[in-house]
Amino acid sequence: MTGFAIKVADTALADAIDLLADLVAHPRFDQEGSGARTEVILEEMKMVEDTPDELLGELFNAACFPDQPLGTSD
Repeated sequence: MTGFAIKVADTALADAIDLLADLVAHPRFDQEGSGARTEVILEEMKMVEDTPDELLGELFNAACFPDQPLGTSD
C-alpha cells in the first residue's frame, strides 16, 4: 500500500492536487531499482537528525500534529 502526503501553501493546493492525481493516474515505478532507492531513502531519513533546520521542522510537526500522519516521521 502506498500513501501520499503533501504540504503546500493554500495558494498551491490546486497544483498539489494535480500532481498527486498525475502520480496516481500515470505511475512510473521501476521495480528493478527499488532496492537501491530504498537504502538511499532510509539513509536520508536518518540524516534529518544531523540537519538542525530539518530536525526542527520534524519536531514542530510532531508538536502541532501529534495524532496525525503529518506529525510522524515514519
